[in-house]
Amino acid sequence: MKKSSLLLIFCLITLAIINAACAKTPPPATTEAPDAAYTASIQTIVAGLTQSAPTLMNLQGQSGEVTQLPTVELPIPSEFVNTDTPLPTLTPQPSATLDFSPTPSPTDTIEPSATLEPTETATETPLPVLIFQDKFTSKAGWTKETREDFGFDFVDGGYQIFVKIVDVPIWSVRTNTYPDVQLEVDTLDTGKVKGGYWGLICRHTGGAQFYALVVGSDGFYGIAKKGSGKFTFLKQGNAHPEANITPDENIHVRADCIGETLSLYANGVLLTEVRDKEYTKGDVGMVVGARGWGKVIVLFDNFVVYSPKE
Repeated sequence: MKKSSLLLIFCLITLAIINAACAKTPPPATTEAPDAAYTASIQTIVAGLTQSAPTLMNLQGQSGEVTQLPTVELPIPSEFVNTDTPLPTLTPQPSATLDFSPTPSPTDTIEPSATLEPTETATETPLPVLIFQDKFTSKAGWTKETREDFGFDFVDGGYQIFVKIVDVPIWSVRTNTYPDVQLEVDTLDTGKVKGGYWGLICRHTGGAQFYALVVGSDGFYGIAKKGSGKFTFLKQGNAHPEANITPDENIHVRADCIGETLSLYANGVLLTEVRDKEYTKGDVGMVVGARGWGKVIVLFDNFVVYSPKE
């Protein structure tokens, strides 16, 4: 309760006591009685204050004198009073629900490295199929003729060809047509004349056209083409040391005529190859020629014909 309210109550109580004291003393005859309505109003105010105020002690003693007012203990405001009933605690508001962090996106999937293209499987060189072999023991199937400038004969278990005409090759073939072939033969230069060459023939047709793949004991090699009355080297050169071509040793000659490619080997070493598509099939055989004056004599043995396996 505010101090101003307490002061007002105190003033009203004091006023009521004074009025009561005055009522004990008879008013003079000439004094008129207080107005009844005023008195009623005062009493109503006092009654209202009395109900809201704490019970008062006797304001007047037995002797009619006003006794000292006891100390009025004003009520302590309830907001400061400790009561047995605990004040309701504030209902704790639920803390904000923590939003779960979104499930982390999976890390970027590592793109596999570009799938390596598989290397091409090396095409296996087809094993050749043996279709003909001759060790010249039968002394048949080949030309046998001897002239002043050239000749063919079976000698010392092999087949011998000689020539002493410059730039005029002499050949002997088997009349059996083959398309793609691999030819092999062992050779020995018995004349030991510089400038000589010898080797193998493929795709011989018409009696005067063919391919010749030849070597020489001095290291010479070449691939030639015979046709229209001419014998022309498409490619020629000197053999690599790895080919081990010497005058006194056997030289194993190999000629591949497959498709448009002509390949020449000596002692297992590739010497050269060319491409030509004019002749596609024909007979096979052996050839000897001279690039200079002298008698070139070559002995052939172990003639073999293979066909590439399909």
